[in-house]
Amino acid sequence: MATVLATASTTYAATTSVTVTKPAGLSVGDLMVAQCSVVANTPSNFSTPAGWTSLSTVTVGEARQTVFYKIADAGDVAAGNFSFAAGVSEQRAAGIIAISDISLVTTITETNTSALDSGSGTLTMSTQSPLRSDSVVLILASGGEQNVAPNYVFSSPALATDNPTWTGEWQLNDVSAGHSGTMYLASAERSAATATGNATVAYASGGGGTDAIAHFIVINDKAAASHTPDSNIITTTVPPILVNPPYITGVNSSPAVTTKDLPTQWTNEAKPSTTWVNEQK
Repeated sequence: MATVLATASTTYAATTSVTVTKPAGLSVGDLMVAQCSVVANTPSNFSTPAGWTSLSTVTVGEARQTVFYKIADAGDVAAGNFSFAAGVSEQRAAGIIAISDISLVTTITETNTSALDSGSGTLTMSTQSPLRSDSVVLILASGGEQNVAPNYVFSSPALATDNPTWTGEWQLNDVSAGHSGTMYLASAERSAATATGNATVAYASGGGGTDAIAHFIVINDKAAASHTPDSNIITTTVPPILVNPPYITGVNSSPAVTTKDLPTQWTNEAKPSTTWVNEQK
């Protein structure tokens, strides 16, 4: 089943580039999800690093959250860290979570939820229907404000249906002169394949209102191969075998919806003879 392997994160700092240490135990084929947060009067974008895909960028008031993802290759496994850069020096933080044994991807769907200048409350993200049981679910939240001392504390991640046991991977709190910022991520392994119902996460700033953003992402477990019986053996020459890229879906609530298609990957696998077993994925 899909498994959360490791996490790595940094604290907020006024910088144009955030460096995140490689998650321990990263292997080729693992899915990496990066959460990047910025707090500024007019928060600027993170640039998409080479080889990564931008899943979503959401801005509300003086807070912005961007989510990137990447399938780890040999270069990533050999690397010591990863950098997420921008053109303007602002209060920034980032973290990476790595997940093993994920399933193939055809499309990625993502929406978002946010609150503007609210001191406390609950962010609610709309339901998601996993393709398989034993999926990993993530809630990524961040918030902040310029010229305000109180910062958010996020808590109580939950799904309305078959709520799993959650693990808080990080909660970075920074209250500095002229700004505040918080970045939070919780993960869980959910055995049910039913629709999740709405996802929620609570927030409280400890004082005046600040701006908050959250994403809800579902990552499907790798499906076991279904093999045909021996009587259904066929003979052919070097048939193509589909290599499953990973499947990740993300949901929050309206307004924005983004769908991305990834290319299908094929490879020819050498066999010791020209007798092949028809495999159904």
